[in-house]
Amino acid sequence: MTTSLTKISEVERQKLLDGMHPITAQLATDGAEKLTRFRNAGVLLMMELGCQIDSITNNESIEDNEGEVTKLAAFWGQDNTNRLYEWRNTAAAFCKTVDDDGEVIYDKSGILEMLKQPLKNGSQLEFEHFKHLGRIANAKTRKALLTQVRKNSWSANALAQEIKGNSTDTKNKRSGGRKPQVPGSVFQLVQKTQSQSQQLNNYLYECTDAASELFTEIPTDKADEGFVEKLDDVIELMNNLVNTINKHVDLLIDGRDHVEKVISNTQREVNKDTGAPVTIASDMDAEEEYITGTAIAAKIRNQADGKKKRGRPRKTKK
Repeated sequence: MTTSLTKISEVERQKLLDGMHPITAQLATDGAEKLTRFRNAGVLLMMELGCQIDSITNNESIEDNEGEVTKLAAFWGQDNTNRLYEWRNTAAAFCKTVDDDGEVIYDKSGILEMLKQPLKNGSQLEFEHFKHLGRIANAKTRKALLTQVRKNSWSANALAQEIKGNSTDTKNKRSGGRKPQVPGSVFQLVQKTQSQSQQLNNYLYECTDAASELFTEIPTDKADEGFVEKLDDVIELMNNLVNTINKHVDLLIDGRDHVEKVISNTQREVNKDTGAPVTIASDMDAEEEYITGTAIAAKIRNQADGKKKRGRPRKTKK
């Protein structure tokens, strides 16, 4: 037989307390305080671990940050490494800050203050509440939602539905894995973007046909609310990925336009110095239209070198 806990309002709690024997009432209040401390301790524990995981994943002296987190998950008996990244991301959202010297510090005092105030029905904030709130980019929106959570006694799932239903501005943030290294040049950026995009596209393409069949074969003992929440997280992540890709495509298009202008302007400057006529795209034959930027750059350099060689001739020794 299982026992379920029913969440009631503060008024109903007081009525229950008034109807109890004094000894029972004392146990009720003492037990409620201890249960609250126990639940809050769970939240604080995950925040503390999350802060430490964040420091590891951002430690440049650790070569394989992601591998270290995987080892931690295995050592702690966590079968889902993503749970550790959830701790990290949530702790970073609420605790990570910078001191006067510009050093990163983790301050959990704000979490302690939030945990002091219960929901209207007497229940406490759970880590899952903070997880969902931590995905909100705007601090004012996050604070307003927290007020609604307390006022309406929203569960973590109800909060998640509220966020999705209102399309609240969530952080389009990186989650999981080690922090990627920013390319040092535009050529590295384009090459890395091409390889990563091709890899993801190939994976999703191969999985498309198999996905439906795999879902129909899911074991009944594995189909639970936890997996549904995981699916929601993946859907949210991929929606964010679409937005990130679209922004990146716009950046690449703007970059392409800039490179073409650089090539065009450089060609015009070389032609101006050498006295050669300026050639526009309509004057090119079919073969010239497909000359790459690298080839054009080489022609420009050759023309510039030729100009330098046509300077004042050297005096010959008599």
